[in-house]
Amino acid sequence: MKTALIRFGQLASLLVVIAGFGCSKTPLPAISVFDAAPSTIQVGDSAMLVFAYTGGSTKTTLAIDNGIGDVTGKTQVQVSPTKTTTYTLTVTDGSNSVSGTATITVGKPSSCTVTGLPSSSPAGALNGARVTVLDAKGNVDTAYAGTMTVTSDDTQAVLPAPTAFATADRGIRIIPFTLKTTGSHTVTFTDATNHLSCMSPLTITPSSGVINLTLGADANAAASVNGSLTLVDTFGNILSTYTGTVHFTSTDPAAVLPADVVFTASQHGQANFAVTFNTLGPQTLTATDSSGSAAGTAIVAVHGFVYTNPAPTAGRLQLLLNPALSNASVVQLDLVSNTSLALIASGPPPAPVRGGAFSAGMNLPVDVTRAVADTTPIAVGDVTDGGVLALGLPPLAVGAALPTAGPTAGVFYTGISQKAAGDGGTINDQGLVTGQIFYSLRLRLANGAAVGKVFDGNNLGPKFRAAVRSLNGMDVIAQPDFAIGTLEVR
Repeated sequence: MKTALIRFGQLASLLVVIAGFGCSKTPLPAISVFDAAPSTIQVGDSAMLVFAYTGGSTKTTLAIDNGIGDVTGKTQVQVSPTKTTTYTLTVTDGSNSVSGTATITVGKPSSCTVTGLPSSSPAGALNGARVTVLDAKGNVDTAYAGTMTVTSDDTQAVLPAPTAFATADRGIRIIPFTLKTTGSHTVTFTDATNHLSCMSPLTITPSSGVINLTLGADANAAASVNGSLTLVDTFGNILSTYTGTVHFTSTDPAAVLPADVVFTASQHGQANFAVTFNTLGPQTLTATDSSGSAAGTAIVAVHGFVYTNPAPTAGRLQLLLNPALSNASVVQLDLVSNTSLALIASGPPPAPVRGGAFSAGMNLPVDVTRAVADTTPIAVGDVTDGGVLALGLPPLAVGAALPTAGPTAGVFYTGISQKAAGDGGTINDQGLVTGQIFYSLRLRLANGAAVGKVFDGNNLGPKFRAAVRSLNGMDVIAQPDFAIGTLEVR
């Protein structure tokens, strides 16, 4: 038998080799995928950020910037940027980290259109062009916030300074201008930054007079607005001997227009009128002499109700807009079931059924400087015509009030109930299916209402109360289950 001798230094080296042979080092993290699908969207659309990595350990974390935050354990996340955005994914494992980027391109506005101009206009008359910016899909680009520069081939044109679209314009703006040279001309609206350009032809006819319209810059829908008109020559002198007829038109198809004004010499070229607008947004009122020798335009921003419904999956009971029975000055909101209730027999027939709805009510805080109760503040339907409750015969247990003064001011109190006794009374609760309407409340635009929120369903405050109850007083749908939207004057 042979014996091998190993010196001390050799033994140490051998032990190191042996020890190292049994160890494995955790691989560093590496990003294998970080993409956007799709990588190009329009404003209002969504895209998915898809990501994956290799290596790392159980302590590896993932995070994405631009307000997304921790995405550990996920492989994708949905985003809806309003402008072109580059996202950075960071994978971290202890002191080791690696980053990658993905960019979502948000499409810019694609085109613009010019409407609202007549085919011809007297020299010196103020015209208002309705400029609408469209996205690549042909829809109004409500997020457009660019600036339009106005140009014309009329060397005497009076053109506005570059006009910036505000968020409140929602992609539509009426831009005023005046042309003075007779003949065929064009007016062009250009946004060089967003590569937009649109134009409209306009024939300018000789004019012996111009109609100056005086009208407030703002008006509330359905509210009568007083104005005045004066006929002047091209130098601004009043045509005091004018005896023609002035006719009114508007871009608001629902406007209540003034009657034609037939001037007499005693009016000295001046008259007053009243007009009522009913369509939200920028509108024009145009006054034209019946002979076509004079015209003038006033531009008005019309304000009124806009209601935003709660999310479709929110709540067991939702307050939803009834568009067929609403307009800019009156809004009907239906209290609609978003769930179902099954009844429970309290005993053998004819014992009453329980566990359903017997009454419903809501105390809704409202800014009474912007909205008041309509002449019919509450509308109800009986179970026999699709409603939830069996209300019986008059007098019904139905009530609604919106005080504008006193300790209860600013709360819209509404409620309905079945009657436990009397004509048409019942002691049975009612079952419930999704889509049934308990009742509807109606609000009207207050006189002089300012732009702002009437109520905000996300911040109703402590005065908000709501419940659907059974005959025995149990809340079958409690206050937290009510989903309320937002009503505003816009």
